[in-house]
Amino acid sequence: LSLRGGGAAGGVAGGAARALIGAWGAALTTQGPAQALPPLTALLHAFSDAPTQAKKMIAEGIQSSAETALRMLCEPTFAAAEAEITDFFLALFTALLPQLGNFAYTAIDVFLEVAQRGGGESGLERLVECVRLGIEAGGGGMLVRSVLTLLQRHVLPRATVDSPDLARAAYRLLASVLIHRWRYFFPAKCTEAESAARTDELRAALAALGRALLQPDIELLKLNIDTLDALNSKCKLYHKVLLTTHYFREKCTLRHVMFRTEFLGEFLSVLLLGLAEGGWRALARDEVTAALHSMALVDFPAFRAAFLPHFLASLPGLAPDHQRHLAHFPPDTDLPTFTQNIQRLMNDVNCYRAYSSLAPTSMSS
Repeated sequence: LSLRGGGAAGGVAGGAARALIGAWGAALTTQGPAQALPPLTALLHAFSDAPTQAKKMIAEGIQSSAETALRMLCEPTFAAAEAEITDFFLALFTALLPQLGNFAYTAIDVFLEVAQRGGGESGLERLVECVRLGIEAGGGGMLVRSVLTLLQRHVLPRATVDSPDLARAAYRLLASVLIHRWRYFFPAKCTEAESAARTDELRAALAALGRALLQPDIELLKLNIDTLDALNSKCKLYHKVLLTTHYFREKCTLRHVMFRTEFLGEFLSVLLLGLAEGGWRALARDEVTAALHSMALVDFPAFRAAFLPHFLASLPGLAPDHQRHLAHFPPDTDLPTFTQNIQRLMNDVNCYRAYSSLAPTSMSS
């Protein structure tokens, strides 16, 4: 409570509190992280909503403990205490990130290195969340390429159906990179090779979002639809050709990244197939339909005349005459009517496919 005080008395009490926290943290080297860190973690949770001045005092008092814990995280000797160490750092970043200064970026560099070694899923999940908090805090100390490499090579391959918590943490981090560091993919000046590398990184990130829409996880589905919606609202992702400008040999050239030509059709197909499938995906019907509406409005005539006929032709179990009938999609573009029309289309698709599957048996009998 003395940390919340003010004036001269508060200053004296604050100094005592800093000394107490520092002494508490000194037990790290004698008792080890498994015993010494949980009380500090509990303290961080308790003061996560404290005034800024109180947080500054805690940060000053806990600095030495954080540095020691960071060294321990790197040492195999303390691998058995991975849960306590990563839990401490997640609490530290959640409560005190603005007060940590450059130490936060030093710690994130270590997290990126440690996360590549593998370890337990819970520990990896907490490190991923720490990196996400660093991304969202801003500043120039974050190495976006290192974060993307960690995701693509080490985290997303482990983010399977059997690891839903890790998957959600991974895609929250990917969303933060795309939303908060979008300009990284479009540098004002860079070499041709660097521009191509960043274009490929963006393609890989968008492809990962598309794959996530296929996973049987309602929270993950909603998370990634929200990510796409945020990118469209902020950066007009669906609407225009995205350009990066770079300078090479004093000549300005343009590299095109076309979401509309490379990804839009695939995303529309995945979302429509999900609506047709129903089941648990019906719980996200409103979000999916709204996303479909936003994507279709980019070029609604093309959606009706080109995309839908191609999509229907790709579905197994639809006779050609059924495909032609279903391709006559109404021209209404307002969201409520579009929603009704899409639901009717998916219901008709399922009915016709069911009919086609039964027709040979009925005819043979």
